[in-house]
Amino acid sequence: MICICLCESFTVSAQVNLRQADSLFSSGAFPESGLAYAYAEYRSHDSDTLAMARIGQVKCYQQTGKYADACRVIDQTSPFGIKDSLAALVIYESLLSHYLAGEPEISISRYQQARHMLETSVLQRQSLLILTLSYLDSRNWPLAHSSGQALVSPDHISAWDALFTAGALPRYRNPETARWLSVFCPGAGQIYAGYTGSGIFNFTLHAGILALAVTGFINGYYLTAWLAGLGMFQKFFYGGIHRAEALCTIKNRQELEKYLLPVKSFLINQVNASI
Repeated sequence: MICICLCESFTVSAQVNLRQADSLFSSGAFPESGLAYAYAEYRSHDSDTLAMARIGQVKCYQQTGKYADACRVIDQTSPFGIKDSLAALVIYESLLSHYLAGEPEISISRYQQARHMLETSVLQRQSLLILTLSYLDSRNWPLAHSSGQALVSPDHISAWDALFTAGALPRYRNPETARWLSVFCPGAGQIYAGYTGSGIFNFTLHAGILALAVTGFINGYYLTAWLAGLGMFQKFFYGGIHRAEALCTIKNRQELEKYLLPVKSFLINQVNASI
């Protein structure tokens, strides 16, 4: 009897701590509410209260940009042995946390593992939104297109489809291709990466250094030609190769961000309008 009373006392106390933490969260005091949720977790003696306390901590970490900590806490929270609605919320927060942490592949995997539960929960559209955003960040255009169609209203389907035509999708430049182009022709890899001016300058620089080396050899300045000409040529040659790869990666990121920003905004607006 004493044991039962103590357990009930701890449960009631944990609920009070949760309400206090919720109040702090609503007021924007995220660090303080995170501590309050952690204390509620410590005082909890049932699975539902424990899950709610951890979800609160996860939301606080998300609000303060500590996405790795959010992933750590939510990954320790089992969706089993708790209410179905709470289990769906645990999975959703896992999707969101890993997406915000820059791990879209994990979000996709978690969604696929819990697809049935999420598709029958009140968080169905929000979960599908995270899945579609994860496909977009993974450059999986066909799956992003098909999953996003379920979120877009019939009046805007044509606009959504237009975002995935061959001409609308961002061009992908292969860094390995840029590397080999630079090997065979200095500056060509940078032109391929989309930096024409840099590529022309690089080619002209190599041509000038090579001409300097040849002139030195012709005039009998062999040591000077070797050190100032071919030595410099070798350094700039390998530097140009690495620069072409780096510029290719930068260009890909810029093109991707330029494409994704309006696509994501369009999709989020569609979901917000339907909730």
